[in-house]
Amino acid sequence: MSSGKEVPLSFFGNTPQVPVDHISARVEEYTQDDFPHKVNLIQSAPYSGQDTCSVLPSVREAASRLNKQEVFQGSSPFLGHVGLRDAAAKSILGEEISSTGGSQIITCQANSDIGAFNLACKLVSRFHSPQGKVYLPEAPCSNYSQAALEAGLECEVFNLYDTGCKQIGMDAYKKMLMAAQPGSAVLLYACGNDVTGTDFSEEEWIELGKIIKERKLFPVFNASYLGLASGSVDKDAYAIRYFIGELKIETAICASYDHSMRLYGEGVGCLLVYTSSDSIASECFTHLEHIQRSQISSPPRYGASIVHLLLTDPELNEQWSKDLEELVDRSRYLRRYLYDSLLDQAIPGQWNFIIRQKGLFGFLGLSTAVVKELRETYHIYMADNSGICVAALNEENATYLAIAMADCVRNELLNDF
Repeated sequence: MSSGKEVPLSFFGNTPQVPVDHISARVEEYTQDDFPHKVNLIQSAPYSGQDTCSVLPSVREAASRLNKQEVFQGSSPFLGHVGLRDAAAKSILGEEISSTGGSQIITCQANSDIGAFNLACKLVSRFHSPQGKVYLPEAPCSNYSQAALEAGLECEVFNLYDTGCKQIGMDAYKKMLMAAQPGSAVLLYACGNDVTGTDFSEEEWIELGKIIKERKLFPVFNASYLGLASGSVDKDAYAIRYFIGELKIETAICASYDHSMRLYGEGVGCLLVYTSSDSIASECFTHLEHIQRSQISSPPRYGASIVHLLLTDPELNEQWSKDLEELVDRSRYLRRYLYDSLLDQAIPGQWNFIIRQKGLFGFLGLSTAVVKELRETYHIYMADNSGICVAALNEENATYLAIAMADCVRNELLNDF
């Protein structure tokens, strides 16, 4: 007879273990760290470098107007706030495409770009089950692969970063597309690539679009950073508009206003799908409504109402455009400040690739050993591949980061001898 306490059987006893998401693990480590000068360069919410996020002037004004109107925050249709969806389509696709191809475009409110991507994957899975496949760029976190797997798609991850030139590897990218299974989906970053901090040029997008069309692939754009790369939504939406307006490729767009309007906590996203015909659009619409119905009966209205107001009111939209330009200017300034700080430290290596990057995120090109030393010795937290959120930088912590990087990089060089 056993004297030990018996462990009761559990309904979840046979559940396979899932690896811990390393981004979540790093955030938890940062939270538990009691060092007074710790630095969080992982999360994108901080604007001033503190743990709070400044509200954009345009968003503050939109919220004030909305509250004064005492708008009833009741339920929305299954597919979400109609005004938001129409305004998002017009903003992202442009006046011409949204008006001429309106009947071929379906939209659905989502809680984020990841939520929109999950909806897109479930739509792909319904039409391509069980052979559905999606190609994903290697990222600092696994949320996209989790969203695709949860939708029933097979995932194939590829590396799009060229460590030699410190930017997207165009040749490797084309090779991946040429080898991709026809009929598969492929995730593309419209702008502000949060994996590399670099984007394709218009000429490169034209070349990639040709391959994608010839290979009969289904492009799924991450459009959550529109306006945060160049300061202009129109400029940053070039690839999306080219694929749809010029190439007429069926395309999905996963948009989010969490970053560009700093609506963290509101979770306002939108899925747009451009189809080849009115009949296909109608069929996809029905499937998407069924998918959304199984996940949420009534998407939230408050954040969606703010976004709708910012996209449709001329005065507020102009203010939001100015806010975007200021955010981009600040990111450029901080990249330059970090670069100059690294030069002051005479840190070994070439670091000018940092100022070539754009968008909300950056990539420092550090080894995992250096990233680990930065975390354990200097209490500086970033993704394991040295990806950082530029919005979390300020002059104080950028200087501290440069000093720490110089020390860690020199230590690594010494250890190599």
